[in-house]
Amino acid sequence: MSEKNAYTIMRYIVESDTGLIYGDTGTGKSQLVLAIMRHALEAGAKIAICDTEGNYSGTARSWLEKNCTYMYTTKFANVLKWATTLPTGYDLVVLDSLGAPVLGAFALANLRERGSLLLGSEALAYTLKTYAQENKAMALITNQPVSEMNKPRDMKTGNLIENLEPFGGKTNFFWKEDRKSNV
Repeated sequence: MSEKNAYTIMRYIVESDTGLIYGDTGTGKSQLVLAIMRHALEAGAKIAICDTEGNYSGTARSWLEKNCTYMYTTKFANVLKWATTLPTGYDLVVLDSLGAPVLGAFALANLRERGSLLLGSEALAYTLKTYAQENKAMALITNQPVSEMNKPRDMKTGNLIENLEPFGGKTNFFWKEDRKSNV
């Protein structure tokens, strides 16, 4: 996908729905999203972005703060509140990334709270999907298919299992399209 057409192509594929962009660390998910946002602005789109990992710093973060409604938070409760209180009128909504706030809260939670967090991540996906459909917007979410610290291995060979779906395939019905980043 050429950067020049990134927004137009993604909008054609995802339409007014959610798209999941996933891949391992360093594969270019955030850079792809940045290119999509840049071209969305050139097309006159209004953008909201929630950055949960501090993926954008320096010049990129300044650009986002100037041109988009930008929020940086690492807390899952804040991410869920951001999504559930988005005002109408955005053409592009970006969550970069879903994994860190969910995994961080999950690691600190007791068993009952963990169930609530899993349901909360489903609610977040549903909220963004509904927002996109009701506002004729596109929502993009980045994530890793599995935690870098806990990649599963084949029990017999010890080799890494590479072809995993994000969230273990459990939330695929929330995404119009998912795209694996492999730059």
